[in-house]
Amino acid sequence: NAFYPGDMARYWKNLHIDESLVGKKILLNLDGAYMNAEVRVNGLETEHHPYGYTPWQFDLTPYVTEGDNLIRVDVQSRQPSTRWYSGGGIFREVTLLVGGKAYINPWDLYVTTPEVGGTSRVHVTAGVQSDYSEDVDVKLVYTISEKDGSAAASGELSGKLAAGVKTVFDQDIIVEKAKLWDVDEPNLYELSVAVIVNGVEEDAAKTSFGIRKIEIDAKNGFRLNGKKMKLYGGCCHHDNGAIGARSIRAAEERK
Repeated sequence: NAFYPGDMARYWKNLHIDESLVGKKILLNLDGAYMNAEVRVNGLETEHHPYGYTPWQFDLTPYVTEGDNLIRVDVQSRQPSTRWYSGGGIFREVTLLVGGKAYINPWDLYVTTPEVGGTSRVHVTAGVQSDYSEDVDVKLVYTISEKDGSAAASGELSGKLAAGVKTVFDQDIIVEKAKLWDVDEPNLYELSVAVIVNGVEEDAAKTSFGIRKIEIDAKNGFRLNGKKMKLYGGCCHHDNGAIGARSIRAAEERK
């Protein structure tokens, strides 16, 4: 830590809630704030997240009202606190997430590729949270798109959402003649999942993924899409010493 001091970083944001957002689920997502972050809404202390390196979400819905709302985030960097100088303040992205009464939390959408080849099977697991007070029927519409935006595959799944809890849905989607991901051609697809209740799209979630097969065993080591490969690399901390915790392009290039 040397002798670098810690201090308080304070952030303000005026959040205007218009009529179209009333009744929506509104989440504040902080990808990284070092450390002891406290969120205040209109002067009311609402949430505290002590750890500085993990992302977290805070539900603003019960605290905001129609019109202007003052969001304040206080981040207290206490030194010494780690084995190195950690920097301080918000050092990663901050996003506002808006959905309906049925929505997919940012960490509840998963994609795997259990079968890879001329015909590939993509497995999607989606956790849909319901804020409804009664059970409702739901339809999930899946679209897999290529890099240029053209549709590669699609699917639908109908089910029921239990009131007030998260329901997990699993679905397989077939992609014909898939472009595989590897180190030389890192082909990516985008999955979009729409959550529809009573004919209305309540939420939509997206994620990028690659279709590839990974195998590891004692005889062949690591194989990607059937090809033996060596793994090279190093373990680097995300920060840049006394410059602080934020990623700065020139510092990353130097490192």
